[in-house]
This record gives sequence, C-alpha cells and structure tokens, in this order.
Amino acid sequence: MQKSTNHPPRKPHKIFQLEYWLDSPSIQRIMLIVCLALTPGILVSIFVFGSGVCTNLLLSLVFGLILELAFHALAGRSIKDFPFDDSGAVMAIIFALSLPPSLPWWILLIGISFSITIGKYAYGGTGNNLFNPAMVGLAALLVGFPMEMNQWQMILNVPVSMVDAQSAATPLDSLQTSLRLSHTLSEAQGSGISGYFGAKGYEWLNLAFLCGGLLLIYKKIIHWHTPVGVLSGLFLITFFFHLIDADHYSGISFNLFGGSTMLCAFFVATDPVTSPITAKGRFIFGLLIGMIIYSIRTWGSYPEGVAFAVLMMNATVPLLDHYFKPQRFLKDTT
Repeated sequence: MQKSTNHPPRKPHKIFQLEYWLDSPSIQRIMLIVCLALTPGILVSIFVFGSGVCTNLLLSLVFGLILELAFHALAGRSIKDFPFDDSGAVMAIIFALSLPPSLPWWILLIGISFSITIGKYAYGGTGNNLFNPAMVGLAALLVGFPMEMNQWQMILNVPVSMVDAQSAATPLDSLQTSLRLSHTLSEAQGSGISGYFGAKGYEWLNLAFLCGGLLLIYKKIIHWHTPVGVLSGLFLITFFFHLIDADHYSGISFNLFGGSTMLCAFFVATDPVTSPITAKGRFIFGLLIGMIIYSIRTWGSYPEGVAFAVLMMNATVPLLDHYFKPQRFLKDTT
C-alpha cells in the first residue's frame, strides 16, 4: 500500500520577508494614509516658509498628473484605464516639499519632468523604477540650478513686511560655510541658525514629519527598520565626529532636526519599490543613507545630502537583496 503523501498544510512562508495578504489594503488606501501622514509637515512648511509652499504643491501635482496622463496615452492606453492610485500624487508632494518656496515655476517643471520621465517611466512605470523618482528630479535641479535651489524664504518670526526680502541660505548651508571659514561651531550657531533643539525653523518641520512617520509605522504602512537605520546612521556618525572635535563638527540635534532628515527617513527612504525587501537589508540601507547624508553635509559641495544619499543607496538595493535573502528562500530556489 502506497504511503500517503498528504502533509498538514504549511504556513505560507515569507519570500524575502515580504508578506502577502488577501485582504491587504489597496494602493490607493495606502497612498491616502501617506498623504494624511504628510499633512502635519505640509502645514508646518506653510507656516515656516509661506504660501510659496502651496504654489509648489499645486504646480507639482498638476504638472505631474499631466505628464503621467501623457505617458499613459503615448503607450496606447485609454485614459479610462489610467490607474488613479495616488502614488503619483505622493511623489509630487514629496518633490514639492523638497523645493524652495520661491523657486521659479519653470524650474519646478523641469524637475518634475525628470522625476516622471527619467525616474519613473524610463524603467517601465510604477513599480519598476530603480531610483526614487522624487529624488531623481531633486538631484537634477540641485546639479543644474544650485543657486536657485538654495534660496529659502523663512517667514517664521519675521514681520510680514519683510517677507519678500527674507531670502537666504538654509541653516545647513550657513553652518557648512562658517565651518569651512575656520569658524568654531559656537560662532557659527551664534549667527541665529539654531532653534530650540535643532536648526531654526526646520526643527518644527522635522518634528511634524516625525509625527507623520510614526503614524505610518503604527498603521503598518512602512517598516520601522529603514527610518531607524537612517536616524541611527546619522546619530552615530554625528556623535563620533562631534566627540572628536566639538568645535568644528555639528551636533546631533542640529542634524536630526535640520534639513530634510525626517522627511527622508520616513517618507523617502521607505519607498517600497526602491528599498530592500528584507529587514536586515532595510536597516543597513537606512544606516548607510544616514551616514552619507552627514558626509555630504560636512564635506560635500551641497549643504543637504538627502537626494544624493538616497539615489546612491537605491543603486545598491539589488546587492543588498542578494546578500540578505533568507536561507529558506535560497534553498527553495536551488
């Protein structure tokens, strides 16, 4: 009598630790939650930088939608079949929040064009891109228009009558310039670039994005490994150099609550398409992003290193996925 080969049903294992649920939320629902999490950061951005943030958001959303519809039509598809899943809207919002509020509209158009054409559709569209589309457009503008991309109008604690004249470099840029002129850290921060616990104005902005990011983790929209990795990498390297020479290397709170740190950690680096799919891979991915951000801020030609750090690490994702595959998956595929 042939022995029965029936076995008790096995629990579906995780391939690359990627979970599949039959009742998982739709992409549109996920993107709506992401937009909700971005809302505190948007409101604080408007409070700190003024109505120019609204203009950037509107232009980015409109131009982005038009370009995506154009590519959809060029592919020979009907407009009725266009996937209104809000993923393009999230990309456009993140891109807009990374831009100076006084940026000319035509430069924004160039940037969003790079994001959609080179960053997204050159690889086949949603879900196929190797690099984060928003960071592709941002990096293109940083390289092509460095002066325009470093002029921010901060209206926080500034009389309304002075708003139009209040265009200046960011605290990160001011700090980087001062330290390269052999000024001490206390002298550089004495020029008014420091707030209560971070870079002036940016501390509240980063706190808002931190709150939104924690909501995404709570709702299980993102994994905690990447943001913790980014913040840990930035913390460790900042602590090390500040410990060596506190007079010439910026402090921990200034880096964690300055620039686009929290936006990067929770909304950019966590992009599921352009980040690793294993827990260890995501943590190392984030850890190295944090370290590269600090390196560019300290020794690079640009005061903010988020876009370049993310793009550099996007290129390593296939390598990280290869070396951090679960052993069970390796056995199943051999």
